[in-house]
Amino acid sequence: MFEDIINKQTTPENIRIYKQECNNNHLASDCMKIVIKDNKILESLSTNSTWKQRYIGYNRMIENCLKENKIKDCTIKIALGDQPKKGYFNFCRKTNETGYFLIPNFKFVIDNIVNTQYNDYKNNSLQWNDITKYIYSNDTTKFQDKMRKMMFVGGIQHTQRQKYFELLYNNPNTIYDGYLWIQGHHKLANIGKSGKDFIHFKTYFNYKYTIYIDGSSNSDRFRLLLLLNSVPFYCKSPYEEFYTYLLKPNVNYIQFSDVSELSNIFTRCEQDSDLCNEIINNNKLFIENTLTTANIYRYIADLLNKLN
Repeated sequence: MFEDIINKQTTPENIRIYKQECNNNHLASDCMKIVIKDNKILESLSTNSTWKQRYIGYNRMIENCLKENKIKDCTIKIALGDQPKKGYFNFCRKTNETGYFLIPNFKFVIDNIVNTQYNDYKNNSLQWNDITKYIYSNDTTKFQDKMRKMMFVGGIQHTQRQKYFELLYNNPNTIYDGYLWIQGHHKLANIGKSGKDFIHFKTYFNYKYTIYIDGSSNSDRFRLLLLLNSVPFYCKSPYEEFYTYLLKPNVNYIQFSDVSELSNIFTRCEQDSDLCNEIINNNKLFIENTLTTANIYRYIADLLNKLN
């Protein structure tokens, strides 16, 4: 299912980098290591307790993978922070970058979108099958009956995020809506919809259009926006996840490079309901046929077996 992205990660040069890192006893900061032997986790350790949720998530992901697949004895070094590390497995990397290996984001197995409490991952935490059921069961308003606005939720780590909130502040009560998660930042906090707490994910259910913009690196939220009965507006990114190369502009999302383009994109979509419904349907088929739990774990197993 993910042959192309696996092949790009298993060139002779990439295999050399992977094996060199495996033979290196050093483990970088903000990282973890999992050792697999006889199709079981023999050892697991982390260099930083700050990323406990991610550490638990990746351990659970590999445990689940081993229940369904046979994996050769190997070592997996995973970067837990937002920035990709060379020689490590990362939830994202610069597109086609040599020496960076892709693992599904830990939130495929430990997501807290229901209670939306960032650190409260022990309660109401969902795995991918449960996430899809939750959203499909609750996002039931037809596309044409949703609010004629676009919605972005997040912090201001990216220039385009900052520009969007400035756009929202300067154009209140129009086609723009958003919620600024302050997270220690105070700039633009006077937009009216901001705070230190996350808002519930179900807020997205009200909007015809949702916006994806990178954070410190790639954001993990795009997989969730693909599940919605809405059209994603995707800010062009230099990063990729293991599945995103299969998604295309005007097939799975509408792409933009600067938030100044959003007004025209909005008008275009409002005038082309066939395109919007086609995008929504394409994404449902992608989730149903490609981005499944079984395929996610098969991807991990196939990549590791080809690297070793």
